[in-house]
Amino acid sequence: MASHLETIFSGAHQRTVQCNEITTPALPFAVECPITTDDISSAIRSLPPLLLHLFQLNWARSYVPQPWHVAQAVPIHKKGSPSDPGNYRPISLTTIFRKILERCIQHTLRSEGPPLDIAQGGFRESRNALDQAICLSEICQILRSQFRITPVLAFQDIKSAYDTINRNFIWKTLSYS
Repeated sequence: MASHLETIFSGAHQRTVQCNEITTPALPFAVECPITTDDISSAIRSLPPLLLHLFQLNWARSYVPQPWHVAQAVPIHKKGSPSDPGNYRPISLTTIFRKILERCIQHTLRSEGPPLDIAQGGFRESRNALDQAICLSEICQILRSQFRITPVLAFQDIKSAYDTINRNFIWKTLSYS
């Protein structure tokens, strides 16, 4: 896996795209004038080549700007009493540039990277907890009907387990793998 990622991120297979002209667009209005929808459309049309150049520079140097490493966790109330912290789920707010880069490389990572294990259900497109529960139920039925084995299941509530884990220890352990 490490050699695969090293090959991907070395830049050896990076496609080159020519950006002949990267200029800073002049402001089409006086400072005291309001910005119009035409101004916004013009600015949006000039962004892709600039972002492409920025992303290619970062990719070639294996550099990720520090603000892209940081996410602000914001609790969102699900249901129930707002005074119960268990009724909130966190979402991560990240920079827009990071989100754009993630969207740009998402297809390449899925098509060229190793496939996800079929047993992985979390953080996958078109999968949810119910899918995993149905798979577990089917496995239990197959074990009973075809092999006459009564499965023993153990469930562990790890909802708060990761609140107390030393993340530096995890990163250090993973770096030795």
